[in-house]
Amino acid sequence: VFASVEDPIDETAVRALSDSLASARQTATTAANAASNLSLITVSTTLEYGAQISQEESNIYGLVTLQVPSAIVPSESKSIALSRVPIDLVCVVDQSGSMSGMKMRLLKQTLVYIVEQLNDLDRLAIISFKTQAYNRSHGLKRMNQQK
Repeated sequence: VFASVEDPIDETAVRALSDSLASARQTATTAANAASNLSLITVSTTLEYGAQISQEESNIYGLVTLQVPSAIVPSESKSIALSRVPIDLVCVVDQSGSMSGMKMRLLKQTLVYIVEQLNDLDRLAIISFKTQAYNRSHGLKRMNQQK
């Protein structure tokens, strides 16, 4: 058993970003009140199978994607990645025998994609499971250049 050692939060950077986002949120709220057809969140779903017999009970894997439109146009000096609130994300991944082959390759590709989308203020933890859970990252880790 390993002790969980989480990377600290950069409170100064988060506070500055929060102030910037609050100002942008106010601007976006004003613009949203003026717009009549503003979509706040787009939801899309993808299922493992296209159809299922209705009398049979089974597990079907699905993916739900939520996309929020940007409320901020970053200045020239700011990265677009810093135009949102930092997140703490915990990925719980299945590494049992049922995940062999293509499923495991897709899982790895998905984790790489997730890491590429995170910025320096985000933190990530990875928990894997077979017959029991394993804390692979030993706590939340900041997503800096050492990703």
